[in-house]
Amino acid sequence: MNDTVLEQLKLYFSQGRLSELEAGAREQLELHPEHPVLHKMLGVCLFQRGEFAEAQSAIEKVLSLEPDDANSLNNLGSCYLFQNQHHKAAGYFQQALAIENNPQWHRNLGTCYFELGLFNRAATHYQHAIEGGVVDDMLLMRQIDTLVNASRFKDALIFSEQITDEAHKWVGQAAIYVAANQPQQAKKCLVNIQPEIHLVPSLLQRLHDIYRFLGDLENEHKIVELFSQGSQAEQLLSNVMQPQLSAQQLTVLEQDPRLLQCNSQTAATFYFILASHYKDTDKKRWLGLLEKANRTQSGSLKIDISIELECFANIKRSYSNYSGLVAHQKSSKPVFIFGMPRSGTTLIESILGNHSDTFAAGESTLVESLLVEYNLAMPEKVHPHQLRLHYLDAPLALDKMQKFSNEYLSGLEDYCPDARYITDKMPHNFMHLGWLAHALPNATFIHCERDPVATCLSIFEQNLSPFHRYGNDLPSLVSYYRQYQDLMAFWQHAFGDRIITVRYEDLVTKPKQAIQPVLSHLGLEWQENLLDLQNTERSVTTSSLQQIRKGIYQHALTPYAGLEDELAPLFALKTTSLIDTDSISSEKTSWFRRIFARE
Repeated sequence: MNDTVLEQLKLYFSQGRLSELEAGAREQLELHPEHPVLHKMLGVCLFQRGEFAEAQSAIEKVLSLEPDDANSLNNLGSCYLFQNQHHKAAGYFQQALAIENNPQWHRNLGTCYFELGLFNRAATHYQHAIEGGVVDDMLLMRQIDTLVNASRFKDALIFSEQITDEAHKWVGQAAIYVAANQPQQAKKCLVNIQPEIHLVPSLLQRLHDIYRFLGDLENEHKIVELFSQGSQAEQLLSNVMQPQLSAQQLTVLEQDPRLLQCNSQTAATFYFILASHYKDTDKKRWLGLLEKANRTQSGSLKIDISIELECFANIKRSYSNYSGLVAHQKSSKPVFIFGMPRSGTTLIESILGNHSDTFAAGESTLVESLLVEYNLAMPEKVHPHQLRLHYLDAPLALDKMQKFSNEYLSGLEDYCPDARYITDKMPHNFMHLGWLAHALPNATFIHCERDPVATCLSIFEQNLSPFHRYGNDLPSLVSYYRQYQDLMAFWQHAFGDRIITVRYEDLVTKPKQAIQPVLSHLGLEWQENLLDLQNTERSVTTSSLQQIRKGIYQHALTPYAGLEDELAPLFALKTTSLIDTDSISSEKTSWFRRIFARE
């Protein structure tokens, strides 16, 4: 191939003239079909245009000619990453790094792990990237998010000190303290953010969430006003988030032509917020808009929860693989609060968190960030339920359980080392209850139950993460809830009175009586401030944050009143489901006696 032509193509590449580069590379490939550099150039052009499958083919051709080309291995990993094939992407990034220790490639592998929820692995590679010289505020903020998701708050604070932009630094640190439920420290960080500083939209969103989690309505509304100066989507959301809109204003908003130009998630968020304006005045209009919000969020595809249902079966099926193991652990510090979302977990934790001997850690990700590391094989599927249960597909031995037990308790120290008890109220920890009960034999387990119709309707009205897509469709929600009921019956059979059940309805109608069995189990005395939720200073990072700051109230007991016909699928849940007893040993002795053979 003519050197002059090749140099011209390289010049196009360096100048970003990709259309000319692509045309020239294609022309030369007609003459030199086995030239690896030409295939590299073509692959770059296709990748930049978003044609990842075509770019993949070009780069695979390069590797057939030069198998040890580390740069092409990394590029092929990027093609797979953008096609959401994380298993293959990670493999190619790892191959590239085995040949050359490139910090940017560590960043790519870190991103692959981050998207899979493998936060500890992601943090390791982001750290390699930073130590290798890829130090920019965007990467540092991502590293902070990664470490917070792994409940590694002290490490996150260390990296935050490297951020050069003052606004990003203080917002990042405030977010860490909010996640760690240290609101006073978060507020000290926010004082340093000067009002005249121009904040980019991504930082404004972070700041909005921080003020919201802290219950600072005044500053939250100020941020909402700033959104009105942003993009069309931000303006639209800012308008619908205004309090006390009139019926005419709501009608005008619903007919806003800008909605047609929004992506599905923005439009769904708009309809969820719009629906909330009707909840207390027009129940049927409220439900109609919720149905529209959920349809918009789920897209044109029919909701399919067959994978979720198989996950429930796998949890019960896998229990026998570790049911004979018990970690050596004396600590009684962990208090797990779990149940379906919107079942009252936040209310119970808020009451217990007011006790002087208890620290409320909120929806800690510590359990999942540790468990996912006990299966080192890369998950081939990225379904969120399968990812959470990936550890069950690996051999489960006592040394692994002991390691989890020690690491979990060590991780709790990041929250409050001096607390007698620390609550962990990640609702879906009910999926891991078997493992947790054996790994932490002295932990407390509190199961929250609520009227199933009220629970499911409350899930249906929330703009939740993709993990909860089962909640976008009422029949699917019913199926999912029944599987949850059966799993809890399974655990109840296995662990008996180790599980303390608290009903939401009892908690709001007679709170002192409802919480007393929990206090007695923990050996805690009643304190008069336990029910003073309005004045509690703590960060609440769940969808219950607005309700919990109102204190205990009873008007949420039957939110479905007047919608009985429309919600007929949910009312089928009023019938108690039965557990498949064939999957459980007929032995009726308690968990403690079966494990330790005590009378």
